[in-house]
Amino acid sequence: MSAWACFASGAAHELGTPLSTLAVILGDWKREPRVALDPVMQEDIEEMERQVSRCKRIVSDILLSVGETRGEALPRQRFGRLWMRWCGVAQLAHDRHADL
Repeated sequence: MSAWACFASGAAHELGTPLSTLAVILGDWKREPRVALDPVMQEDIEEMERQVSRCKRIVSDILLSVGETRGEALPRQRFGRLWMRWCGVAQLAHDRHADL
């Protein structure tokens, strides 16, 4: 594999994890009662979901062009850090919307 292919593959794999995380968070927010009742927020979340899907397709295309596929599974060592970040993000989101 060429240096550029290795670079593209590494970048695509690194982008896949945060994109998957964003997709999960957006899905959760979409089901929040306050968001579900707000058509503007629903529209914004749907647009963000479309953009995340577009980025995931681009990542998949990059990987396919270098002969790989995109996986959704998280390596074990990253899960703990991701969980801690998610807890922090969820708390920030909760605090931010607590005033609504």
